[in-house]
Amino acid sequence: MVDIQKNEQVNGELRALYQQYAEAYLSAYRAAFHDPEPPHRINEFGIIDVKQYDGDKGILFIAKETNGWDNADYKADRLFRSWVNGIARNGLAGKGHVGRHPGMWYNLGRWAAYLNGTNRNIDQIKTYKREALQAIGTVAFTNLNKVRGRGSSGKEYWALANTDISGRLLRAELDILRPKIVVCCGTSIVFRTHIELFPGAVISMPHPAARMGSTQMLRRLEEQTRQPEDILSS
Repeated sequence: MVDIQKNEQVNGELRALYQQYAEAYLSAYRAAFHDPEPPHRINEFGIIDVKQYDGDKGILFIAKETNGWDNADYKADRLFRSWVNGIARNGLAGKGHVGRHPGMWYNLGRWAAYLNGTNRNIDQIKTYKREALQAIGTVAFTNLNKVRGRGSSGKEYWALANTDISGRLLRAELDILRPKIVVCCGTSIVFRTHIELFPGAVISMPHPAARMGSTQMLRRLEEQTRQPEDILSS
């Protein structure tokens, strides 16, 4: 069931969490990335669309990092969660580079659509575009690197993702969100490093921009959810 008030409360708790961890996390980020001009805060993640997210299904995507995020965006409070909410509600128009290379977002939305169980016909889901973007609003989302990365994840990302504070922050996010399903988007190794026990389902997927066809990605998702009705009703 979609509980808008509870979803807003969860996002509020996450916002407070990121404020609490900002100073210590930025210290770890600077040590890993040697960024000469880091932002004044970390990014904000959580439930993408409080009007769509069903906490009973509780799907959380865990990805690596953003490809850049300008200090000006941080200062203007243009943050990841609200930015992705704009994609889910309004599509990719006006999103610059993302709009010209939408494959990653279509793949994420197709995975979300499949897991939500309204349609598990892969031949149909792989054609989704606008439907896929809308489906992104049904999940929660976080990155292991809470600040920003580069065009591809290198040693700096791995150094930051494996720090103790990254693990503590991830565990705190899980405590607040209490997801039923975690989808690791190229992040399975780090997730298992930080999370010894997780009571729900953990699905290991490639990075959504990986050189892999949409059908192949969806088949991989299908293989890990042989009895999806059991997962989604747990």
